[in-house]
Amino acid sequence: MINNKLSSVNLNLLNTLDVLLELKNTTYAAEKLHVSQPAVSLSLKQLREIFKDDLLVKDNIKKVMTLTPQAKLLIRPLRKIIEQMELVLFKRHFVPEKSNIIFNIAMGDVALLLFVPKLLKKISAEAPGITVNIKPFNYNLFESQIEDDFLDLAVGCFETSKNMNTLSYEHLATDRICCIAAKGHPILEVKTLSLKNFQKYPKIVINFPKAGFEFTYEKELDFTKEYFNDNTVYMPSNLAAFLAIMMNTDRIALGGEMLFKHYSKIFKIGYTIPEFNTSELNYSLCYHTRNTEDESIQWVISIIKEIALEL
Repeated sequence: MINNKLSSVNLNLLNTLDVLLELKNTTYAAEKLHVSQPAVSLSLKQLREIFKDDLLVKDNIKKVMTLTPQAKLLIRPLRKIIEQMELVLFKRHFVPEKSNIIFNIAMGDVALLLFVPKLLKKISAEAPGITVNIKPFNYNLFESQIEDDFLDLAVGCFETSKNMNTLSYEHLATDRICCIAAKGHPILEVKTLSLKNFQKYPKIVINFPKAGFEFTYEKELDFTKEYFNDNTVYMPSNLAAFLAIMMNTDRIALGGEMLFKHYSKIFKIGYTIPEFNTSELNYSLCYHTRNTEDESIQWVISIIKEIALEL
């Protein structure tokens, strides 16, 4: 049944649709495709019948047409299909500098600050036509989102699932938990940060949503209420706001050393490594096993791994 449906579709229409979604104008699309404008208009009519949607709607003011919601949803999967067809039919290899593929990558808050600045810089230098969509990281949904091809990969501090054999997990880096405070804070002058010294000062605790419950560095250390006083402030996982707050408070907090080693140079904060027992943070990436041989996915993974080595 599926083959019968596909046989009724001219695959050249997919290329036409890809160009139309990019340029949003039949005349511009015809020039790029080296065909006549009426031919593109005819193709658009056929595409509208196939998808049962207008796809592109005329705008009386602008020269370009407006994409319908369904057309917007087609951009990424269509681009990916075309690139894969070119690889199969013409035995072409993925060439970053010539590609205009779209990657959807989910990043946790910490991973966002650790990886994304260098990732975008490297991609801009090596593959200016590639688009990277950074998606919110949802600990409950990221695996199913990769299964459904909504995400290409996810990067964060998460445990690997034993129930999904279709997903591949790779370790990126291991981080230590450190104590953070504004520069000049007396806790940064202490030679040995004992648990007793740590307990002296009011704290800020960051809540990270993780696997259906609230995760904090403090819970990861099995801290109980006795370690906190009534002045403890709990805040959601907005690390940009957290960094700004830490510069202007006498409170202390816990966090990953890799992040604060870098941002202590930008923000007026310092950090020290506790002497009391702390656990490690492991950053990992996850992608679908169907993409093991996908040159484009493996290319972006290789960049993320390079960045991890630099942390």
